[in-house]
Amino acid sequence: MRTGGKSIPLGRIFGIPIGLDYSWFLIFALLVWSLSTNYYPARFGNWAEGLYWGVGVLTAVLLFVSVLLHELGHAVAALAFRIPVRRIRLLFFGGVAELGDEAPHAGGEFLVAIAGPAVSLLIAIVLGFGWLGMTLVSAPEPVIALVGYLAFINLILAVFNMLPGFPLDGGRVLRAVLWGLTGNLSRATRIAASIGRILAFGFIGFGILQILTGSLANGLWSGFIGMFLQGAASAEVQAQQIRDMLAGRTVGQVMRRSYATLPADVTVQQVLDAHILGFGNRSFVVTSNGEVVGILTLENVQRVPIEKRWSTSVAQAMTPLNRTEPITPDTGLWDALRQMELEQLGQVPVVENGEIMGLLRRDDVFAFLYDLRRFGARYA
Repeated sequence: MRTGGKSIPLGRIFGIPIGLDYSWFLIFALLVWSLSTNYYPARFGNWAEGLYWGVGVLTAVLLFVSVLLHELGHAVAALAFRIPVRRIRLLFFGGVAELGDEAPHAGGEFLVAIAGPAVSLLIAIVLGFGWLGMTLVSAPEPVIALVGYLAFINLILAVFNMLPGFPLDGGRVLRAVLWGLTGNLSRATRIAASIGRILAFGFIGFGILQILTGSLANGLWSGFIGMFLQGAASAEVQAQQIRDMLAGRTVGQVMRRSYATLPADVTVQQVLDAHILGFGNRSFVVTSNGEVVGILTLENVQRVPIEKRWSTSVAQAMTPLNRTEPITPDTGLWDALRQMELEQLGQVPVVENGEIMGLLRRDDVFAFLYDLRRFGARYA
């Protein structure tokens, strides 16, 4: 369920956080090296050495801008259907728009899935006409080469993503069609993921064939793509199974009705000494003047530097209650879990009519799922 992973924040577009995964630097360096020492020199042999590297760096940067625009296409379409967008991350294999929920219906799923390839295709068409115009007016060769490469690679990006293998965009389009035909999202996900696994094993097999015929680099790349698709398809199926298992279940069935409370003005060190070390408590409801104001977790405590724990109050370290959307005992358990994932919280207070009723912890939800599986809950 978690797409997780730390990334370097780059800012926000349309209110959506943009992050750069550390793996991006590896592919960026490899791409610059390949373009500067292989692609451009093989096609344009009369450039200065520094020009190859300059155009190579600019090409790599603009390629990832294209990937970002592709993901923004998905994100903007999702927002149009009131689907929360957690963030966009640029990764080793491209990018991903992390959505907070599924589309409300098959038509929405189709439009969100098709939006990314549509943006890439549009970029390819615009750059293609630009390349043609520059060629006709004899623009500088490096500019023509750069625009032509970006037009071609955006076309490849659109075509590759439309392969009918879940969770590629084409696989999501296929799932939307199957969802519309069957009216069953779970069944559509399983069928699309099965096709995605077949495609993934095809990439792995093709990679092995490439290696055996002497193309080591291309074979490894094909194999990595196959393994990535296989893992992603399995994760999507698992997430759908969890959603099916939690269907009809409410927060009230899992929440902890007994919980520890703390006044907001005690220090973090006092909490460590009196409630955590040797006591095993992991989370606390924080109150001020008789009202619940937040929740303190072990993660909150760990973020406070050791030398500041005597001077930092619980109120300063806690997660404020107003940071989260209200969760009630009647909230669907799947909706609550997705909200916790979206807000990156391990536990949230359960409130009704302004009064706290209990505490919902992610660990308790997954323990509940384990019990459902162990005792034969049906979700297929």
